[in-house]
Amino acid sequence: MRRIKIDSTLETKVNSFCTNLFNDRNFKHPKDSLIKLKSSVLGRKKKSYIQHIVDNYDRILKAKPTEQNILISEFENIIPNTQISEDFYKKIVESMRYKDLREKDIIPILKEVGIKACVYCNAMLTVVLDKTYKTGKRRKQVIDQQAKANLELDHFFPKSKYPFLCTSFYNLFPCCSNCNRAKHDKDAKFQLYTEGDNLDVFRFSLEKNSIEKYWLNKNLEHIKIEFNTVLGNDGLLENHTELFCIPQVYETQKDLAEELIHKAFVYNKSYRKDLVRNYESLFPDSTIVKRLIVGNYTNPDEIHKRPMAKFTYDIAKQLKLI
Repeated sequence: MRRIKIDSTLETKVNSFCTNLFNDRNFKHPKDSLIKLKSSVLGRKKKSYIQHIVDNYDRILKAKPTEQNILISEFENIIPNTQISEDFYKKIVESMRYKDLREKDIIPILKEVGIKACVYCNAMLTVVLDKTYKTGKRRKQVIDQQAKANLELDHFFPKSKYPFLCTSFYNLFPCCSNCNRAKHDKDAKFQLYTEGDNLDVFRFSLEKNSIEKYWLNKNLEHIKIEFNTVLGNDGLLENHTELFCIPQVYETQKDLAEELIHKAFVYNKSYRKDLVRNYESLFPDSTIVKRLIVGNYTNPDEIHKRPMAKFTYDIAKQLKLI
């Protein structure tokens, strides 16, 4: 819902992550696995494809969006994505150990970056529960059950089409299960990571006159939520709403908008200042007061930390709560 700038701080973290990836794991390194895979596949093009991954392995892991597009062109010249078989891409993904990265290695850096909410809808957490079962000798007899919380990750460039990017950091978007299933291998236009300064691409708002109509009889149905593009990119907006059904998702959140409308009436600017002044030991600055009043993060850079933060931020700003 909001882009993340690839600044020097993030780039340093990502480069360190990529350099040390799998170094402390007791299994064959992906490059070694790829070399072994190359020797087992048939066909000159497949062997060249795998060798190109091996030769550019470090570059692939660290590739920013612009570099990813360059890499795609290079690999398309070897084997077009339309000719990548399911068996071939799955073997590459397995050799590059995407599953191991998802289950362990990527979790710490995503915590550092501060992504806990779905980057596509911002309405859900990125955590998914994976359950494993151990069955007994009797049919369907479960003798042990274990559950583990993992992160749901979407490949911006689908691994079924571009398997070489399956562990490329900037190609891995934390998301919820709903959005991951909705996107699948379709092309999304929202790019999470950017080297530019335009980070806000979407905005929620309450329709003009919506607030006045609501106050007439406190009818929740009078609240009309709008979702638009900030940059005037209608193609991006259409693609995002079509893939992830954003208006339909947030149509169910009118009660949250209602609460913000009431809070804007009660917690006016002078009252917020009084809170800071009277409880200075509790509220060292106005940021915490705003967060408590709104009920979510109020710094746009922290929107990915909690579900609904984008929605509450935009509406609260429109209502002059922040």
